[in-house]
Amino acid sequence: MFNFGSSSSESRYIRTTSQLKAEVLLKFPDSSQLRFFSEIEAAKLADTLRRRNVFARHSGENDFYVKQVTQLSNRTIIELYRFGEPDETYQQAAEAAALNRETSTSFKRTSP
Repeated sequence: MFNFGSSSSESRYIRTTSQLKAEVLLKFPDSSQLRFFSEIEAAKLADTLRRRNVFARHSGENDFYVKQVTQLSNRTIIELYRFGEPDETYQQAAEAAALNRETSTSFKRTSP
């Protein structure tokens, strides 16, 4: 699971899932969501990471985290936003992502 803080009080967590393929956005009551993460979004996130992190800027394409972000492209993700410091909210986010994955697998899409 990746943590990409968008502000000092909010953290963004992204986790991939190989068990699901998102065709539509699925939102959960806890403000998390299951969705497709496009190549364009991954490139924008990798660029943001490079600009915010001095080590990523100087490592170029060899940076571990930039590589991880680019590997998220064109995949289904579980995305969560949590308020608080990353170290304090990580466990809560991991549990919510696991629960959302389990809940999502119980849905079966049927044609009307």
